[in-house]
Amino acid sequence: MEKEIWCSLALKHTPGLGPRTWNKLISHFKSATQSIENIKEWGILNIRREIIRSVKNRQYSKEAHREYRLWERSQSNLLVLSQSDYPSLLKEIPDPPIILYYKGRKELLENPCIAIVGSRKTSAYGRQFSEKIARDLSYAGITVVSGLAIGIDTLAHKNGLLGNGSTIAVLGTGIDIDYPAQNLSLKKEIMEKALVVSEFPPYTPPCAENFPIRNRLISGLSLGVIVVQAAKKSGSLITARFALEQNRLVFSIPAPVNQPDFYGNNQLLRDGAILIRDLDDILKEIGPIISPKLSLKNNATNGKKELNNSTKNDYEQGDQGKIIKFLLEHEGATIDEMIEQMDIDASDIMATLVQLEILGKINKGPGNQYTLN
Repeated sequence: MEKEIWCSLALKHTPGLGPRTWNKLISHFKSATQSIENIKEWGILNIRREIIRSVKNRQYSKEAHREYRLWERSQSNLLVLSQSDYPSLLKEIPDPPIILYYKGRKELLENPCIAIVGSRKTSAYGRQFSEKIARDLSYAGITVVSGLAIGIDTLAHKNGLLGNGSTIAVLGTGIDIDYPAQNLSLKKEIMEKALVVSEFPPYTPPCAENFPIRNRLISGLSLGVIVVQAAKKSGSLITARFALEQNRLVFSIPAPVNQPDFYGNNQLLRDGAILIRDLDDILKEIGPIISPKLSLKNNATNGKKELNNSTKNDYEQGDQGKIIKFLLEHEGATIDEMIEQMDIDASDIMATLVQLEILGKINKGPGNQYTLN
């Protein structure tokens, strides 16, 4: 593994190579190590001779050594692009980082994720929506991704921490830089309870051009991006553009047409973004994508067989099974009735109901009454 890290750094710091070419090399040779060891074959990928010569002459050496030492000093963890547990969605984008630094719960990278982005200067409307949608997503087991900026990002992370889905903060600095200063305590909490990631070497200070680069990871880790509040010139619109290029969903909230702070939202809606009012609007779009993941995750967690459509009595014995059994005996029960009568935490009941709804096992009717399909 140490050799693969070093070879990944060699590719990263080779003059003339960028993320798209790293990705091309590792896709072809299956690892950074094999890429370096088979440099004579780079010509078949149309890589220029001067770049090949720079690798042979180890022109990457000084900067690669420097980043390796910074990593050792930082005590952060890292993933390289060739690893099997590198986030699968991020591998799909054309320019994934060859090295991803992280601190916290790495397993969140394989959760279904939705990004929430928006203005640093928030309106009451934007704040209210951000808090509710982040909390609802997290209670549904969906991880909230954002950029740790003040404003909408902060609200997204704080409310994402409340549920099982939790949150991922994507930094535009090195992972050990406390920026912005106002979010120092929030960052520490995310590191302890959730996950912080960055593609920039440890101790990289804030730099204006790095934040738009960071935005492609916010969308790249996510199934879709929710733009809550975006003015005409907004970094959130950059994230939305990346999302479209990466074949991700772009969501926007209904926005007042006479408010400059929401100009970008109306522009997105005009250009075909999906209008959302609540969690259900998002689940309708991502349900077909994440339902297989929810089935597999629930199956692995409970160690039981997957729910079977053929019979309502053939259910697993985890929370899904308990709720199905309860609904067999209490047709049309509400969430409040389940919380009152079942020995399951309220947040777990809410998350499991969303999963069962996505899987097509239950229906939510008028008055928030649930019935089995």
